[in-house]
Amino acid sequence: MPRAPWTAAERVGSATSQVIRGRWATVDGGRMAKPGSVIWGVFLLLFGAALLGWVGYNLLVERLPATKGMSPLFAILFGIGAVIAGVFRIRGQKPPPFL
Repeated sequence: MPRAPWTAAERVGSATSQVIRGRWATVDGGRMAKPGSVIWGVFLLLFGAALLGWVGYNLLVERLPATKGMSPLFAILFGIGAVIAGVFRIRGQKPPPFL
């Protein structure tokens, strides 16, 4: 049986060595992403998840007095957009045009 061009362990080792050298980080499909883009993507992903969690808490558990009468639609859409943009940044892809 022919051997694959690389194994998962070799791919991870290669990505790790490239990050240690401080130049590039490999991601899905052989694409390359700069470490700054990956860090920004992780920040966006965590921020979006925290925002969605906060909105969910306000809607389902305890509605804060300052948010009474306000629609959570903008915060929900912004949180979803931040999560999507973060995932695309981490994977080294260009975000969709609507972000």
